[in-house]
Amino acid sequence: MNESLRKEDVIDGSFPITWFIGENDTGDSNDENPFNALAASKQGERFYRDQGWKTERIILKNYGHLLSENNIGMYGQLLNEMIL
Repeated sequence: MNESLRKEDVIDGSFPITWFIGENDTGDSNDENPFNALAASKQGERFYRDQGWKTERIILKNYGHLLSENNIGMYGQLLNEMIL
């Protein structure tokens, strides 16, 4: 990752960055799925916030990596709620 990505050097005006993370998206304890999205999103949010970006990190209770309900993806619904 870059050491610096100042917002004012990239874009004018408002451009919020939002993470949606399942609270259980912490990776497996074995080598099959070592990526911890919860920790990575925290680091990413801190990096961008420190560079002047407006950030928000939304942690969804009772979800893991696949944000779905009854096998139906929730990404469209979540984006709709954020945009409208």
